[in-house]
This record gives sequence, structure tokens and C-alpha cells, in this order.
Amino acid sequence: EPAAHSHGVVPSTVLVDEQSRRERLWQKVQVLEHLRRLYKKYKTAYTEEYHGIGKTPIIHTPVVKPTILRPEVITPVVERPTVVRPTVIRPSVVRPTVVRPRVVNPSVVRPTILRPSVVRRPANGIPPVIAPDYDYDYSEYDYGDYPAYDYYDY
Repeated sequence: EPAAHSHGVVPSTVLVDEQSRRERLWQKVQVLEHLRRLYKKYKTAYTEEYHGIGKTPIIHTPVVKPTILRPEVITPVVERPTVVRPTVIRPSVVRPTVVRPRVVNPSVVRPTILRPSVVRRPANGIPPVIAPDYDYDYSEYDYGDYPAYDYYDY
């Protein structure tokens, strides 16, 4: 069949199939065009309605908001009399001088204390060192009764 197409000889069955296919495609194109025109029509109608284009302008009467009439409040002016404060003259107060009796401390009889006389250091120098009254034992001491500890045990 491809050779038949290349030479211009086309069988009738191929022509019928081709023609019906083209007709179906043409119908689809017509339907799509119709849908496109409908879409544009509704879109422009919606846009005009939304934005108010193409219509005669409606003159809106201004909306009058209700005004509330409040009565004017008059604050009363109260005349208060000026208060004259009396000038109070206070007498100078003389405080009485309080005389307190003097307490005389009774004389305490102190007994005479006999203190021993302190032996003073002689002025010529340091007194001689007196030898102790015990005798020190310089002999070797036996440490055997103690356990053997090393230096590091402490």
C-alpha cells in the first residue's frame, strides 16, 4: 500500500476511511469554535456587568446618614462664696522650767587593798637563767614498742 500512495493510485477503502476521518475532525473543530465563541460572549458579558461598562450610568442619590441631635449640655456655673479664713493669733507658750532634784551619790567606803610588791627587773640587764629542777635523760630511746611505719604511711 505505501507504494500505491507514492504513485498516486489510492484504493477506494483508504479514500473512504480518510474522508470520514477528515469529516469527524472538521466537526470537532466546528464544536470547539462554537464553544470558544460562547466562552468569549459570556466572559465579556460578565466583565461588563462586573465593571459596569456599556450601561447607562445610574445616578446614585447620595445616602444621607441619620444625624443624631444631641441636646447641648449646659454646665451650671456655681458661685461659691469666697471663704475668709480667720487669722489665728496664738499666744506664745512659755514652757515651765522643770526643776529636777539633784541625786547625790552616796560616798562608797572602799577598803584599802594590800597588793604584793612587784619584783621589777633589774635595770642593769637580764636576770640569769635559772637551771630547771629536773634532770633530762639524754640516753638512747627504744622505739621498739611502736609498730614500724614508713614515711608514706602517713
